[in-house]
Amino acid sequence: VRVPRTKIQTVEGHEVVHLRDRVIPVIRLASVLDSPMAEKSATFAAQSDQIYIVVLGLGEQRVGLAVERLLGQEEVVIKSLGEYLQSVPGIAGSTILGDGRVALIVDVSSLMGLIYGTVT
Repeated sequence: VRVPRTKIQTVEGHEVVHLRDRVIPVIRLASVLDSPMAEKSATFAAQSDQIYIVVLGLGEQRVGLAVERLLGQEEVVIKSLGEYLQSVPGIAGSTILGDGRVALIVDVSSLMGLIYGTVT
């Protein structure tokens, strides 16, 4: 979903967006994963007029994942991250895209656990 930045509101210190008569919390992946890219992500979001929100769901829970851009959709084969990176929370594995770039695959269940403070 592409929403105007002005539609993202702050409620009790957390970003939310109203979609289809629901209030959905908005998260930024870099912040959830405690990445050094969190500051860059926040700066990018502040400069954009439009923000893409990918709505993730697990059971009845919904969360909007704010992303910088959408590249498209394609079927991929998920590969293991290997011994050293297999325990990265929120990440299921990686894949090699058609153009040769490597992309990480988000583990929705694990990510929701990080957001809501539960172990999945």
